[in-house]
Amino acid sequence: MQLNDMLEIIIVTYNRKEKIFSTLQQLLAESSPVKSLKITVLNNCSTDGTDKVIDTFSAKYNNIHHVIQPRNIGGCANIAYAYEIAKMPYVWVICDDDDFNWNHWDEIENAIYDGYDAVFTQHKSNLGVQLHNSLADVFYASTFVPACIYKTSHLTYTTVFNMYESCSILFSHSPIIAKIINEDGKIFLPQKAQLVSAGKDFTSNYKRYLRGLDEKYIPVDRIYLYWTPAYFSAISLIKNRKKQIEIIDGLRHGANSLFDFFKAKIYVNKIFYNNYFNNYYKIFRMLSFKQKIIFIYAYMATIGRLWGLDTRLLKLSEKSKWGAFFRYVKQQKYIDKLAKKYKGKKLLIYGAGLVFQCLVERYDLSNLDIVAVCDKKFKEETTVNNLRAIPVELLEKEKFDVVFMSLKYADGIASDIKKAGLKFKYEVIYNNKISFFHKLSL
Repeated sequence: MQLNDMLEIIIVTYNRKEKIFSTLQQLLAESSPVKSLKITVLNNCSTDGTDKVIDTFSAKYNNIHHVIQPRNIGGCANIAYAYEIAKMPYVWVICDDDDFNWNHWDEIENAIYDGYDAVFTQHKSNLGVQLHNSLADVFYASTFVPACIYKTSHLTYTTVFNMYESCSILFSHSPIIAKIINEDGKIFLPQKAQLVSAGKDFTSNYKRYLRGLDEKYIPVDRIYLYWTPAYFSAISLIKNRKKQIEIIDGLRHGANSLFDFFKAKIYVNKIFYNNYFNNYYKIFRMLSFKQKIIFIYAYMATIGRLWGLDTRLLKLSEKSKWGAFFRYVKQQKYIDKLAKKYKGKKLLIYGAGLVFQCLVERYDLSNLDIVAVCDKKFKEETTVNNLRAIPVELLEKEKFDVVFMSLKYADGIASDIKKAGLKFKYEVIYNNKISFFHKLSL
């Protein structure tokens, strides 16, 4: 049987005409091994001209099929629907904003012919951590929708029902990997392939999946939901308690230990999600006794530092929240302190996302001798905010003394880079030492 009869691709999209154009270009490029597969674009009732972009491709390529939802049903439901309509033995659901690297595609294709139940498309997670054949790795990596190609025989009535039920916890696709784990199915983790890398979207979880909907009618529980409580709710799909505990024990998401992971997520819940109790409950209820003790200690260690933080931050945009937080910790004084500490040192900034943008737009960094900014989203050398910007692959060729981390989970990322064989001194460029008595002034 030919691959064209084995695998289909379904793309979910909403109001991203530039990004869907780039995605289709990559999939249909001459060098693409999937260019002749059936590709369905599931358009969630876009209003920005996305439909015209897709129609341009479907008019040129007879394997492109454009399906427009009659109404915007939300990102999670659109993902669930993508799996529901899959017809071929295998389906690969992808997003409209990702980048593709077709090196080592043969690994993936061979795994499909070998009949694996789940075929992962990456040998490293989106945080750059090498995947191993463990439940923690598998379940964590599967949260990125395009990370896995699934055998459609697992899309039973019950699985699809669970997918729609899981729309409220952000991970509508998790029931299929949960079913495979529950049944001890065959899971393939590639040794070399890194087919897809995630696009950058700095909006909060619920806004990302509910774009275009009326927020004032969205329940509070959904508005305050973020990755961590959603992930722990998804773990409940695993029926074996020992497997649940194993998945949680191996969870890091950029942290160095489960204790540090809990601290980071409690910190996020307090600052950005109004210290919403139900988020803690969703996490805590899934923990073993030992894990609950770790969580309690992490809560005590974190909340003490954050006492008195004004929750008016929640009424601001994501970018404004960081701006308000930087004012709260007197960020410019901290930058000036770093400038004195590293006078005469060559500095490189790692991370060019929202934290970086807030820093360069609002604060004077001229006393820091910054040689470049590095981020995995850069595919080639370019310029960002008048700074030289380089991809991660060129990091080891640069001459610098210290790396400044401008990432929310800087410690974990630094650890990952060190594991890759790069040795350097690093420092977080924003002030994350919160005074016990500070009050936020907006």
